[in-house]
Amino acid sequence: MMLTGRIISEESGDGIPGAEISIQRLGRIESIRSGVDGRFSYEPPISGEYSIVRVVSEGFQPFAPSARMPGLVVSVDEEEVVDGLVLALKSLGYCEGVVHGVDGRPVSNAKIRFLTTGRWDPSSGVPESVESNLDGQFKIPFVPDALLQAELNGTFSGIHCLCIASECPFVMDLDADAAQAELKYVEGHVLDSAGHPVAGVQVSATDAEFRRTKIMGDVAPVDDGGVDMGILLSALEMEPRQETVTDDDGSFLIGPLEEDEYDVFVSKDPESMKTVKAGARDVRLRLPPAGQISGRVVSELTGEAVSGFSYLIEKYWREGEFARGRIRDSLRHRGIVHDARGRFEISNLPAGVYRLRILADGFQRSVRSTVKVAAGERTQLTISLTAGHLLQGIVTDLETGQPLAGARISEHEPRHQGLWADAVDEVSSLGTPGVVETAADGSFRLTVTEDALWASSSGYRSWVVREPASWSGPLRIALSPLRKDAAPGVEFGGVGIVWASEQTSVGGVQRLTISGVLDGSPAERGGLAAGDAMLAVDGAAAEWEEASSVGARIRGEVGTPVRLRLWRSSSRQEYEVVLTRARLMESD
Repeated sequence: MMLTGRIISEESGDGIPGAEISIQRLGRIESIRSGVDGRFSYEPPISGEYSIVRVVSEGFQPFAPSARMPGLVVSVDEEEVVDGLVLALKSLGYCEGVVHGVDGRPVSNAKIRFLTTGRWDPSSGVPESVESNLDGQFKIPFVPDALLQAELNGTFSGIHCLCIASECPFVMDLDADAAQAELKYVEGHVLDSAGHPVAGVQVSATDAEFRRTKIMGDVAPVDDGGVDMGILLSALEMEPRQETVTDDDGSFLIGPLEEDEYDVFVSKDPESMKTVKAGARDVRLRLPPAGQISGRVVSELTGEAVSGFSYLIEKYWREGEFARGRIRDSLRHRGIVHDARGRFEISNLPAGVYRLRILADGFQRSVRSTVKVAAGERTQLTISLTAGHLLQGIVTDLETGQPLAGARISEHEPRHQGLWADAVDEVSSLGTPGVVETAADGSFRLTVTEDALWASSSGYRSWVVREPASWSGPLRIALSPLRKDAAPGVEFGGVGIVWASEQTSVGGVQRLTISGVLDGSPAERGGLAAGDAMLAVDGAAAEWEEASSVGARIRGEVGTPVRLRLWRSSSRQEYEVVLTRARLMESD
């Protein structure tokens, strides 16, 4: 029996050497480390179910899923080798700040301590503290919803929360009247409907005032004038919280927490919520009778088991919307499974209707939009996955025409480092992400399942292909070298049309309208103008279609033609134009 796999960087696809990997079996945890290329191997002592519960490496966000998901679960039988496990870690984001003394001047050697580790597991490798330099400045890992306090020679600052609403760089002022933080905990038990303790369930505590503000509407509770409101509202949907898991006797201890009121509830059952003050003890949360979903994932073509996949399950609420739309009713649970027979089981689910999404490398995403779960019952499913589209291509340098070896081809958009939005993003390609690297001759083969594909390489602008499954022949991608002081970005092959936000009615038919064209683009040279309505692309009607669908048909390989038929309202005439696709830059 053997488990083998690789720890990689989500951004580069490179292996991460020396990563610490914790593997759990029946409560016992063993640790191993990845090799120089990020690969690891583990020989289970007995057959059964194992979980990778933690992966930590300096400079990367930890994979410590106990508060959000059950880890990567692997079933191993005798004489079986489980190979190809992949865990992708995000690069660690950092925040900068400065500590001011009581006189308002920057101070050195102040300790900035993590009072809590926010959404991250306490064992995820967060440093206990950092120190300010001679200019009072410091740099600290961004740990979403962590609480910080600065201290110098017995003088303390107030408590600072690392959340997306914080200004960065942020200022921590020492105050002679401030005291060392005395944060409190909430203690209690989780019981089933018969009053028996329930072990191993997640319990959440969220600031009650924050949640009430979100429920009142889409007005952000915090706006310091320096934060984009769209990003801030996204942060509210992320449900800042402290989390823990119940012990064998059903008990939990959650915190430390600030002096405030908190909504405490079982993560899978928001209706179990109780509002208590920090420091409360003997809080009892009762679960209603729960059901479970189990089944197999197989290939639609061959009927064979799909051994590695991830799932995301979301609950509908009474009015039919997804429960995640309101913080008080949120229920969203994900997991990663590797089982030779394709088996999976999701237990302790409150009764109701769910949507279940299954994603496996090399297959199209499967979505079951209505999965009913009844209390005390097991819902059995067989999920058949459709194979993705095998795409072949070559990546070259635009200026020299030479093939690029080691370029990254991915179904996930490359990330620009240092952005707060990236730092708090909890959606990760953990599992088996669709990522390959080009060979020495610049060639690649990838089974695509998504509606976009990105090519990227260090020192070059990225390239995006919309609807790659529509490509029948080899895909040729030429990346633009980045010159000094040039802005990075994403390029594509297109004609430079900017669509209006709404469709217009022409003769009772809904058609897309152009709001403008890019300067110097093929669309401008071809005479397209604002107000023109799109009738057809390469002879195929574009009526009633969304901009993304029509745009994907217009985009394509640089240097190839596309024939457009349009309607000009000013002259009340149709006209046709053939444009040659050019290299353009995507706008934000």
